[in-house]
Amino acid sequence: MTEPRKCSFERIYFSRGTDKSIYRERKKLGELLTHPVLKAVNYDVDNTVFSYIPNTAESAFYGLIKGVEDYINQTKMDSILRKGKHLQGMSLKRSSTGDRELKK
Repeated sequence: MTEPRKCSFERIYFSRGTDKSIYRERKKLGELLTHPVLKAVNYDVDNTVFSYIPNTAESAFYGLIKGVEDYINQTKMDSILRKGKHLQGMSLKRSSTGDRELKK
């Protein structure tokens, strides 16, 4: 007789929100989704709305947002380093909002 198996998703989806290890797992899963989600929206974070449904996805959402923030900060840093000595105030402002060329 075959031993019944549980889906790994079951543990994360049906667990209580007060379990710290489940919270960390859900958040990490959201963070791992960052690059596939960014690719799906063509890295257009300026015109993308991020949200979550159902409530159990809230901690995964926080992980995803952390990943998106990391991506945005990395593109800013790359733009600043690329411009180097030639950086001026207006180009710095532009690089912080619309110069998202880094795609992983």
